Amino acid sequence: MNAKEGEIYYYDGGMLMENFTGKELNRVFDKIYFLEGVRTTPEFIKNETNVNTGTNHHNTRPEIEKQNIQIDGLSEGITIKELFSKKAEYEGKTVKIKGVVSKFNPEIMQKNWIHIQDGSEYNGEYDLTVTAQDNVQVGDTIIVIGKISLNKDFGYGYFYNIIMEEAIVKK
Repeated sequence: MNAKEGEIYYYDGGMLMENFTGKELNRVFDKIYFLEGVRTTPEFIKNETNVNTGTNHHNTRPEIEKQNIQIDGLSEGITIKELFSKKAEYEGKTVKIKGVVSKFNPEIMQKNWIHIQDGSEYNGEYDLTVTAQDNVQVGDTIIVIGKISLNKDFGYGYFYNIIMEEAIVKK
């Protein structure tokens, strides 16, 4: 949205980050709020996703388009299909998955957020969210090794049914 100086804007919720380094602006912000949405009117419009909480939180990962990927799996690893189909078995365990980076968001909450796909799918689930310190590029084929968590709620609408955390990335 194009904000104008002097205008008044309204929001609900938000995640406060202190001493946040904005690389694009080459600046450190003492305090900055990451907001899910901003509006120009004070009225809060209730809908089915915010009627109980007063905020517009969502409980699903962002929709990532399914890529046409065909890669060789790992003999000592698992596929995304296997992970999603047996997620309870993998909860709290460290697994290894090979995939292609479908989305990359660096340095959010002191983590890099990587989405990978390997061409497999289970019940419409084909994209795995991974947190790591490593930098990657969309299109890179990588191996991720990390711990699986289920029903992870980071707050402010960032809820993951399944996520790989603190992964090590091998290219």
